[in-house]
Amino acid sequence: MRLSDEAQKLKDSIIQEFGIEGPADLAILNAAIGAFNLMREAEELLARDGLTVQGDRGGTKANPAAAVLRDARSGFYAGIKALKLDEVDLWPAGGQIGQNRGKL
Repeated sequence: MRLSDEAQKLKDSIIQEFGIEGPADLAILNAAIGAFNLMREAEELLARDGLTVQGDRGGTKANPAAAVLRDARSGFYAGIKALKLDEVDLWPAGGQIGQNRGKL
């Protein structure tokens, strides 16, 4: 899967700021960033198509992208938690990623 520029930048920043190195941690990070990438794609689809779409029988139904967004968000946060990055503020107001890493 090709990562968006945003996802690649986030991945690179996390590796640099938090010293993610080992193969297990890199695998977790790759899965989390893949989920982040999918989350952003689903957000774009929802913004474009809305929360509901026309069903095959002419009625309206929930946009399938909503479930994709929910699951991708859960996957991203699970990866962040597994790497113990949920204990730091990844996006501090006006700051750089990882600015508060000393608070671990």
